[in-house]
Amino acid sequence: MKGGLWALVAGFALTACANPINERTYERYMAAGDQAATRGDLSLAKINYSRAVTNASVGHLSPQQKGNGLFKYARILGNLCEHEEAEKWFLEAHKLNEDVNGRGSERTYVTVAEVAQLNYDIGHYAKAVTYFDQALPIAEKYHMDARNPASFADVYTDYADALKQTGSSEKAAEALKKAAALRAQASKPEPGYTRYPKSCR
Repeated sequence: MKGGLWALVAGFALTACANPINERTYERYMAAGDQAATRGDLSLAKINYSRAVTNASVGHLSPQQKGNGLFKYARILGNLCEHEEAEKWFLEAHKLNEDVNGRGSERTYVTVAEVAQLNYDIGHYAKAVTYFDQALPIAEKYHMDARNPASFADVYTDYADALKQTGSSEKAAEALKKAAALRAQASKPEPGYTRYPKSCR
């Protein structure tokens, strides 16, 4: 399961009133999804996160709750190689994130960065560059890369490779320099993250 860097950024700000029954049901399904994902039962996690999102919608829960559910649902879809659906729901989670926190806020980094990473991992390099170009300026604006240099060194390495694959050699070289500088700043390695699979059995 994917984790690592993206877990460094917290969820979205809480707003809106909620139906208490739907909220409890939502929380139960989210917890069940987390447990299934931890066990590696991605199919069951998918079912539970989907039900959590449904309860968030029908129960008029907060954009944060719906966005968190969609984000976890999309990560499972990506790990199940349902790439188009994963991207669709990541982008919906990102829209909710922007609606709550404002476009370009620190908290919006995680959702757009995840779309970038998904596209990079499955070889959609042009799309990956588009989303990295949205995500990385946010990280730099809020000095997220300086706070987590080892992790962001890996991100810039992926970005550089995506740029190289799309013919942007000069920008790729700049990104590699940034990656090297961040690695030099890192006092110790940070936990990595599992790649999205290009294909599944």
